[in-house]
Amino acid sequence: MARRPARNLVIPSKALITWTRFYLPRNQEWPVWAGHEDIYSGPLLDLGIRSLRLRRMVDDPEQAAYIIEWNKPEVFGHFLASSACVVFLNDLPEFKDAAASVTEAGSYLHLLTLEDATVASGTPSLAKSRLLLCQHSTEAATRELDGLVTLTAFSVPGQFNVTESVYWELVNTLVLEFGEFMPLDWPRVRHRHDLQMKFSAIWLCVLEEDGCVTEKFGAPSSQQQAQPKLQQQEEQQQPQRSETGRAIFCHFFRWTECYDEPHEVEAIAAEDAEAKETWEQAAARLMPPATAWVQERWDIRDVPLFEPPELQEGPEWEEAH
Repeated sequence: MARRPARNLVIPSKALITWTRFYLPRNQEWPVWAGHEDIYSGPLLDLGIRSLRLRRMVDDPEQAAYIIEWNKPEVFGHFLASSACVVFLNDLPEFKDAAASVTEAGSYLHLLTLEDATVASGTPSLAKSRLLLCQHSTEAATRELDGLVTLTAFSVPGQFNVTESVYWELVNTLVLEFGEFMPLDWPRVRHRHDLQMKFSAIWLCVLEEDGCVTEKFGAPSSQQQAQPKLQQQEEQQQPQRSETGRAIFCHFFRWTECYDEPHEVEAIAAEDAEAKETWEQAAARLMPPATAWVQERWDIRDVPLFEPPELQEGPEWEEAH
């Protein structure tokens, strides 16, 4: 039987998460990696990842993204330096025009090599523009990032170290100011028990930006990397905040966790003037410290395990013979 990426492992700390956006035709449910043991996981198989999910933008379903949770930072580091990273990024067309030259993932029609993708510093330049690296910004237990979500991303001026108290003070400010936010709480809309509501939100902070962040918020004010750095997590420095650069924090509201009919309610909220005003008022409570925010609607699902037809179970009448 085809193996799947290792998932749902118990790990002592929050996993690193990468998002990789790409073009996926509306009538194609999953990316297909030809020539791989698992056509849905492709080069990601057996890399030591915790979970693999696919998200599609509600407003533009042809915009998709892989969401990968990595068991350990070193596993992600090994991936960046491997040919699997080149295959993964090379065969996921970023735009529709680029997809015209790729008949299917794994076709190798793009001839990018690992050497081409790597700059002199050893950092994969292609990965730098395609892989958004982030991590949970709260230590509290959270549910998985899945289902129907509204992503609200905030840009906060400054340069932070995730080991410093000033960073955690900022996180606490964002979480407390946003509170247990409900974008739609009309009497006619039934939502779930308060115990479930506590898991309605997930906060992530961006460790490494991708090209989409630059497109949404513009280039950082400093040439120096401004977001919380992964390698800085092990450094112990005096708390400080630079006025150059920025940090990006992402709030996910999980409709699936809150409402019995999440897709129906979310669609109503997206068109309702009162609900839009509620979002704007909630975001305004975070400005300052934030100076800008953008919002997107996504539907997230687990990437399934692929089983070749010859290994799939047949009808019961076949098993009886």
